[in-house]
Amino acid sequence: MDEFIKNACTGSILAKYYSLLESVFRSVARRIDDSYVPSAYAGNVWDRELLELMTMELDGVMPKVLGTDTCLLLNDLREFRFEWQNSSKHDLSKILGMLDKLPIISGLVLKDFNEFIEPMTLMLEE
Repeated sequence: MDEFIKNACTGSILAKYYSLLESVFRSVARRIDDSYVPSAYAGNVWDRELLELMTMELDGVMPKVLGTDTCLLLNDLREFRFEWQNSSKHDLSKILGMLDKLPIISGLVLKDFNEFIEPMTLMLEE
C-alpha cells in the first residue's frame, strides 16, 4: 500500500476515534442537563470545554467521567483531530506519535468509563 494512503488512513482513524469519544461525552452531558453541553456555536473552544466537563464531578448528579491524566492525553488527540481536519499537510511524526499513544489513551478511557458506570448506575437506582 502506498505510504501516503497508509498515513492518511491512520490519521483519519485517529481523528474519527476522538470524534466517537466526543459523541459519547456529548451524550452523557445531554442526558444530565442540556445546559451542560457546550455549543459548537460558542466559538472554537467548545470541544475543549466539553472534554474538561467530563473531569468534573457534579455532586449528586454525575460522577466524573474522566481522570485528569486521561483528559490531558485526550486533549492531545483533540488537538490532533483539529489539525488533521484543518490542514492539507499532515505531519507523519504527529500521526505516529498519536498512534503510539493510542493504546495508553484507550486503556485509560476504558478504566475511567468503568469507574464512571458503577457510581452512575447507583445514582440512577436511587
